[in-house]
Amino acid sequence: MNLSSRNEAELVEEIVADISKKLEDMSDSTDLDGFIGINSRIEEIKSLLCLESHDARIVGIWGMGGIGKTTIASVVFHQISRYFQGNCFMANVREESNKLGVIRVRDEVISQVLGENLKVGTLTIPQNIKKGLQRMKVLIVLDDVHDEFTQLESLAGVIDRFSPGSRIIITTRDKRVLDKCEVSNIFEVKGLEHNKAFELFCRKAFGQNNRSHDLYQLSQRVVCYADGNPLALEVLGSSLYQNSIQQWEDKLHNLNLISEPNIYKVLKISYDELNSEEKGIFLDIACFFKGEDVDLLTRIQDNPTSMCHRLKILVGKSLIAISDRKRLQMHDLLQEMGQTIVRQESLKEPGKQSRLWDHNDVYHVLKKNKASSSLFGYMHHQFSSLVFKFPQISGNITNLHLRETAIEEVPSSIHCLTNLKKLSLINCTRLKRVSTIICKLKSLLELYLRGCLRLESCPDILEKMEHLNHIALERTEITEPPFSFENLEGLETLGFEGFSEQGNSPVNIGKLSSSDADSNELKQLWLRGTKCLVSYFASSLSGLSPLASLDISDCALTTIPQDIGCLSSLKYFFLRGNKFEDLPASIKQLSQLIILDLSRCNMLQSLPELPPRLKWLDATDCKRLQSLPQIASCLEELDSSVLEKLSKHSHEYKNYFWLNSWWDKDSSSIEFMFSNCLKLNKNANNKNLADSQVRIQHMAIASLRLFYELEVGHCKLGGPSMILPRSEIPEWFINQSSGSEITLQLPQHCCQNLIGFALCAILETSAWTGDGFHVGCEYSFEMNTLSERKHVGGCCYFGCYSNKLSDQVMLGISPLGNVGFSDDNHHTTVSFKFSSDSQLVVRCGVCPVYVNANKTKPNSFTLKFVTEIWKLDDMARGTGTPASESGNEEFEPTPKRICRDHIHTP
Repeated sequence: MNLSSRNEAELVEEIVADISKKLEDMSDSTDLDGFIGINSRIEEIKSLLCLESHDARIVGIWGMGGIGKTTIASVVFHQISRYFQGNCFMANVREESNKLGVIRVRDEVISQVLGENLKVGTLTIPQNIKKGLQRMKVLIVLDDVHDEFTQLESLAGVIDRFSPGSRIIITTRDKRVLDKCEVSNIFEVKGLEHNKAFELFCRKAFGQNNRSHDLYQLSQRVVCYADGNPLALEVLGSSLYQNSIQQWEDKLHNLNLISEPNIYKVLKISYDELNSEEKGIFLDIACFFKGEDVDLLTRIQDNPTSMCHRLKILVGKSLIAISDRKRLQMHDLLQEMGQTIVRQESLKEPGKQSRLWDHNDVYHVLKKNKASSSLFGYMHHQFSSLVFKFPQISGNITNLHLRETAIEEVPSSIHCLTNLKKLSLINCTRLKRVSTIICKLKSLLELYLRGCLRLESCPDILEKMEHLNHIALERTEITEPPFSFENLEGLETLGFEGFSEQGNSPVNIGKLSSSDADSNELKQLWLRGTKCLVSYFASSLSGLSPLASLDISDCALTTIPQDIGCLSSLKYFFLRGNKFEDLPASIKQLSQLIILDLSRCNMLQSLPELPPRLKWLDATDCKRLQSLPQIASCLEELDSSVLEKLSKHSHEYKNYFWLNSWWDKDSSSIEFMFSNCLKLNKNANNKNLADSQVRIQHMAIASLRLFYELEVGHCKLGGPSMILPRSEIPEWFINQSSGSEITLQLPQHCCQNLIGFALCAILETSAWTGDGFHVGCEYSFEMNTLSERKHVGGCCYFGCYSNKLSDQVMLGISPLGNVGFSDDNHHTTVSFKFSSDSQLVVRCGVCPVYVNANKTKPNSFTLKFVTEIWKLDDMARGTGTPASESGNEEFEPTPKRICRDHIHTP
């Protein structure tokens, strides 16, 4: 080295920097000595950060309180912060935002990154500050972010302001925070493995890693109870440090970690952010339903429709989990916290608590008649049979739940409950009478008598009950139509079924069939098996236009009224088990309809064109159905803004089972089912297969339009699927394989306009006797360029189909979000693996689907399938055999790459 040519100061500075870097590199390993079980987690976070990549990126760290999110983020920050020009670790964002406001916290983040004391004070960030951020490669950690902070400004938008290579790490206990920020790289922090948890506890309880053989069993008991939560292990371990064996036994005799205020405070944060309904469901699970099937909880709820959405919120906040077998799971600490919250409602008198789960408390309350106005009547099913008489209660009771009790009568004394809003007597199988005095309950909103098998008559409503909006009378022994509805002006939901067609009284639905739609509030009408109502109902549709849900299943209907299209608000229409041969063409006018159930309509022969927003059609066991629904005469086009949103939707590997299906309001999935439609298989099979490409194309366009309309941050990208009785794959699937796996080699340059894949699987029947089965497909991209090899994985889910003793073919499209295809030349291999939980996949097929731009109408497109091998090659070259020569419509190969680049529309 020629020292004379170097400035001495520069040389010294360079040596110091080199030594500092080596010291920092050495510190990476030693910094972790005080942490247990963190090494593998740090490496996974670094893998998600992908520091060698030049893009700007957000990574989320998600998990329950006390699980170690902040610790992980802190270690990562200190290990990698030297690689960035500016950095900030903003701890306790939730707490600081509550004290200072979200704008002040944001300003503090910007100040630390830029190294200046800035006070913006407004929602809008000045241009000079934005430019400063754009010039710097920065690292920002936002610790314990809550929903309010993300509403200040979308972090997915903020990332664009930073220089390439910048990284943002967000820790949160609420997954909705990450969804709103469109974060696709998420690390879920779970509890420590048992051996690591035991090691951490021993360090706190005995000092260093020493272990006491005398206390081994007691230590194991604590570790199992803490279930891998580091906060619980540390707090309880420290509290037992240097205690005698007797003190250990005394403390662990009634093991109660929630008595430790630090643990209780941390865990209760997520609970406090719930609304009242979500808190109630959380407490129900903590007190009664941990370990139970999800269906049990939804089945006994008075509004099962909203239950799935609220369970998703609890899952997102890490308060519960749902197992693969759909069992409700909850950490012992969270269960104990929930039960503590209920106990604190009345420590001395259990009867004043909102819920009872301990059998001693239940016995005490029932024997001494200690129930107070705050006891809603929630009791576990094993105790409900102890209640033989309607409780003599009074006071400010608003909700009274006596499900599955053994009471035989609702007495006239109920009139004293003047503030009662909800009375639930579901499955009270001994109930025979409800007093007519119930009409005195002017505050009553909801009355549930569903499953009262011995109830033979309904109370007459002799006075106005303006607020009563929900009545459930399904599965009773009532043989006559119910009371007059004229005094129920606010009725929104009415459910009854099975009234005998031999009843002596005509049905007086009064206001329900009023021609004045403005005076009719009815939104849900369930008439399952109510044959005596059919003739009147069929002539009264014009007065039912507010209906959103209508169930007339098993009513022996031989025709559907021609004016069915007047039900402009209808979303859910259940017609299963009827005897009509066709549907009126006016059904297409039901613009809001998303669910149509035609299963077991054995006389049905044909279907008209269906409504454009339909997400779920079940025509299972329509054994005389000869043709599929009519297809619209012209193929609809989509605006390029749909592709713009799709290109911004981060591709992520997700398990779509049960949380992402047609009934999920945030999903764009569409499912049509024609299982066991035997005439389809015999008469029109060739035409059905030939039409399948156009049909699935129409469904895909409808699905993409639905995706575009969903709220950003909450939408789940799903596609259409259809199942038919058949044992072969349509010819237009150019890539087919025996078995359940298939791999494609995509030509260079052909990925920029790729929007997804059409998928097909032949399913062979099995001896499994369950009600239905799922079909899924996992796929994996391997992209090779001159500089790197990249793997991207994903999965798609194609619904729960009826299990039938015939072979079936599943057709669907799996749309892609932003997979991250390189702009450089690259070779891409994509592998597919189909699976089913009960059926055998004997053959499968895949067909690439591309964007096809409209040459005559700018900024619009439709979809095209690569139905011949030469066309796939032409996607790479941008050329192809002219349509006139090939006999096929020309495929447009390069519509400005509008699927993967930003779109600039005028």
